[in-house]
Amino acid sequence: MAEISPRYPTMYDTHNICEIAACSKLAKFSVQMLQDMCIFYQLDISTMKVKRKKPYIDLLAKSVGS
Repeated sequence: MAEISPRYPTMYDTHNICEIAACSKLAKFSVQMLQDMCIFYQLDISTMKVKRKKPYIDLLAKSVGS
């Protein structure tokens, strides 16, 4: 059960996504890295056709905010 339950803080590689999102610093990552984070957390990015950071940042911030 401990392996599948959500963990806090939300980590990606060595990055604390919760802290980074709270400080509004997700924009420091590249578009590719943001896409990789979304894929890692199984967030739906299939409708995102634009190569901009904002949609991915909004999706990640919403995800860690909930």
